[in-house]
Amino acid sequence: RRSIRRAAELGDGWHTVRIGLDELRTGVATLHELLDRNRRPVADVVVSAKFSLYCPGTGPRGEPHESELTGSAEAIATRLRSYRDAGLQYLVLDPTQHGAPAEALEAIDFFAREVRPLLG
Repeated sequence: RRSIRRAAELGDGWHTVRIGLDELRTGVATLHELLDRNRRPVADVVVSAKFSLYCPGTGPRGEPHESELTGSAEAIATRLRSYRDAGLQYLVLDPTQHGAPAEALEAIDFFAREVRPLLG
């Protein structure tokens, strides 16, 4: 991946959008190899990803992508812990797919109130 190579050579971060868990694992392993090759410590590059956030009972049309956070607080926290274990350090929540600002705020509140405490 070109973006991983650039992060290892020049950057201080690798930010992904719509990435699956297996793809993240592979990408982080590649990033670490390239950092080593470029004689840079792993701590030089932060790994972050953007996730679409939905309130319980809502979600995208069709089958959700792994990066679309849907379901219960426990299900979302479990998924995010898996991403963290695969090398994700920061996440960006995107509630903008909602039709109204009030729905986006509800999704953010749900995450802050119910999901975040489960992430430890």
